[in-house]
Amino acid sequence: MSAFQRAVQQFGVPSLVRESGYLSVSNPLQMFLLHQVFLPRINVALDEFTRASNLRPVRTERNWSPERLWVNGMLHRQMQNNAITQDMMEWYGTDPEGPSPLEEHGSVEVEDIENPFPEELFEEFRQLINPVAESSSFGIEIYLSNLEAYSELLE
Repeated sequence: MSAFQRAVQQFGVPSLVRESGYLSVSNPLQMFLLHQVFLPRINVALDEFTRASNLRPVRTERNWSPERLWVNGMLHRQMQNNAITQDMMEWYGTDPEGPSPLEEHGSVEVEDIENPFPEELFEEFRQLINPVAESSSFGIEIYLSNLEAYSELLE
């Protein structure tokens, strides 16, 4: 995880925005917009990666995907007359006997960002912004257009 953090700090989109002068970590509006635009984009990318990873064949497991291995394990358990509970379904992808990723690599803590908008303006904002819209620059133009529009609104 630390290598990923370094890569994002050096080459990531927030760095590009910061280096171009459009992001100051001390500006609450800019930080709020950064989170509103890029967190959903990052989460969509992580979800896509997870789905693809769960369906990718594992060579050492007869080219079965992790998802197929898990389903087959649950079916095997059911054949042995052990009931599959909802709790088991929630454990998909977790090895309770394995190491916790957070124990090994630490965790990332993101400070809470305060909403600089009045409540009614924030609702309008949420309806106008589409953080996961198609973008040729990884969402930077979405951030910049919203920064310009909302800077004017708050002045």
